[in-house]
Amino acid sequence: MKFRKLLSAAILFFAAFFVRGVEVVNAGHSGWNSRQLREIFRQELDKNRPDLIILMVGTNDNLNSYNLVPPEEFEKNLTAMAEAAKASGAELLLCEIPNACQELMQKRHKADFFHRETAEDKVRRANQIVAAVAEAQRIPLLKTTEILGKATTDAASLIRNPANSGNEDGVHPTPNGYFRLADAIAKRIKAEQWKPKRILCIGDSITFGAAVKGAGTAAPDAETYPGRLARELNAR
Repeated sequence: MKFRKLLSAAILFFAAFFVRGVEVVNAGHSGWNSRQLREIFRQELDKNRPDLIILMVGTNDNLNSYNLVPPEEFEKNLTAMAEAAKASGAELLLCEIPNACQELMQKRHKADFFHRETAEDKVRRANQIVAAVAEAQRIPLLKTTEILGKATTDAASLIRNPANSGNEDGVHPTPNGYFRLADAIAKRIKAEQWKPKRILCIGDSITFGAAVKGAGTAAPDAETYPGRLARELNAR
C-alpha cells in the first residue's frame, strides 16, 4: 500500500513537471508610446525568454495628445522591436491598434487635436505603418480593427463608452472586447501552427488591461486579453 502511494505521488510529480501549460506574461505599460517600450523591450525579452511575442503598440504614439511620437519615429521603433524579437528566436505576432471613438476622445485631449485629423484617420494612418512593418519584416499581422469593430457610443460597442461601462473612454476594449481579442489570437496561434510554451504580451494600456479585472496580469480570472488568452490556451 505504501509503495503504491509513493508510486502514485511520483507519477503525479512527473506529470506536472513534463506536462506544463502555456505561460502568458502581461507586459503592458499604461500610457506608454513606442519610444518608451523600445527602451525596455530587450530587457523584457531577456527576462521572460518567450517563444512567442504578441506586440501591440501605437495608440499613444498616434492618439494621445500628451505622449505623441512622429510617424517616422513610430515606424523606426516598431521596426527595431520587430527585429529584436526575430533575433531572439521567438515568433512574433504584430497587432494593429484598435479603432477609437472621435466623440469621446476629443473630450479627453487637447483642443483641436482631433479636428485637423479625425480619430479614424489617425488610426488608419497608424495601422498603415504597422502593416508596412509587418510586410517588410515578413511577420504575421493581426487585424485588431476587424476583430473589435468600430468604436461608437452604442452599448453594443466593444470599446468602452458611457453606455456599456459608464465611462467616457473611447479607446480601451470592454471585457467582452478583450475576450474577442484573446480568442482571435488563440485562433491565429493555431492557424500559424505555433506551439508556444511562454508568450510575452507586450504593449501599452490595451495590453495592460485598463479598467478591467486583473489589470496588468495574466491571472486565470483576469479580464485582460493576456489573462483570457492564457485561460483559453490552457483549456485546450
